[in-house]
Parts: sequence; structure tokens; C-alpha cells
Amino acid sequence: MLDVPVEDAGALADDTRELTRALDAVPVPFDELAGPNEACAKLERYFADVIEARRKKPGDDLISLLLRIEENGAKMSEADIIANVMLLFGAGHETTSNLLGNALIALHRHPEQLHALRRHPDRIAQAIFECARYDTSVQSTVRTALEDVEIGGTTIPRGTVIMLMLGSANRDPAKFDAPDRLDIARHDARLISFGAGIHHCLGYRLALLELETSLTVLLERLPRLHLTALDDLQWRHRGNLRGVKALAAQW
Repeated sequence: MLDVPVEDAGALADDTRELTRALDAVPVPFDELAGPNEACAKLERYFADVIEARRKKPGDDLISLLLRIEENGAKMSEADIIANVMLLFGAGHETTSNLLGNALIALHRHPEQLHALRRHPDRIAQAIFECARYDTSVQSTVRTALEDVEIGGTTIPRGTVIMLMLGSANRDPAKFDAPDRLDIARHDARLISFGAGIHHCLGYRLALLELETSLTVLLERLPRLHLTALDDLQWRHRGNLRGVKALAAQW
């Protein structure tokens, strides 16, 4: 969508992963801010160069489109374009890659469900939904009450900033039967991992396509794939983005 070289993906992903630390609900310690700051500066410089190249040679990619957008004579500033592109790249990479890892972990910790998926590959879409419910990569989000509202007997005044725990909502026993059980045949309720209403994820369809494609390819090309060291995973200590530092596998 952004038409950046595939060979740059690794470095961009590393910088994006470092930058997302600054978006966590738990503030980054002052002595650790250098990493996210440097990553942000590197991404800004990278996409500034891309924008300059697209000004000289426009294409049909999203960055070229943002450069052409005009309303009542006003165009987006370069800073606005860079900010939006960095957000799109980060949101499209970190969330999906971590969700794929979480899905693989959940399936391997529930071998009967992995076996069922191997026997019935047509259930891949439902399996992705269930894995996204069971252990979503985005665990929380923030909303502001636009009016006084009562939730669970507690009045939330207008203007209050509320942290919503998506991971908890996806395990709500009032909505899901046996919510702590992974079941790729589940159909009892709608997951909340991608938000809802006007806040529903813009990349929802693309994320599902990426997840279905990548998991299908892994299962088809590596039929003997199995994760190792499942009892010794190193989870990143994040409040809003859940995922492991690495996954060891054999096939």
C-alpha cells in the first residue's frame, strides 16, 4: 500500500517495534526514552525521503495519494503525511505480527484444535477469529465519555477518560461459553479485538486477510511445524500490545 521496498521491512519493523513502547499505558522510564526517540526520528527521516521521491515521481500508492489530496485549496502538510504513514505502518505491522504469534502459541497449546484445523483447513477464517478473541495482540484502548453514562452501577461523568480492557471483554463469561477455552468452531458471540462502531479498526479486513494467508501458508508448506520451548516464552512487558520476543520452531 505504501510501496516501500521489501528489503527495508526488517529495519522499519525494528524501529516501529521500538517506537510503540512510547504508546504503552505504562510510561517508558526516562532513562529508556532514547530508544523510542531515536526510532521515531529514523522513521520520520525515512518517510520524508520517500515523500520527496514521490513528489518527483508519483505513483498509485497511498503516499502519492496523500500528496495529491486537496480540499478548498488546502493540502496535507509533510508532517501530517509522515505522522499518518507512521501510524498506518505501525498499526499494520505490530498488531498483525503479534497476533499471528499469539495464534500459533494458542493453537500449539491446544493441539486438538491445531489438529482440527489441519484436518479442516476451510475453518481458517473462524480459527483466526477465535485466536483473536482468545489472545488478542491489542489488549487495551482508551475512550472518552461524551456524556454521563452508567456502567455496572457506576456513573461515568462526561469527559472522563476510560481505559477499556479488550482482552478481558473477549473472555466475558456473560458473552462467551467457556471463555477460557480455545474453540475454533465457536460461534457464540462477536469478539471485540478490532473495536466497534465509529472506532472499528480501519485495517480490519486487511489484517484478517494477512492472518488467514500467513497461517494457511505455514500449515500448508510446513505440515510438521511445531513450536518449541512453549513453557519458556519471553513475553514483552507491555500493557497494551501483547506478544513474545521470539518464537522457536522446528519442522
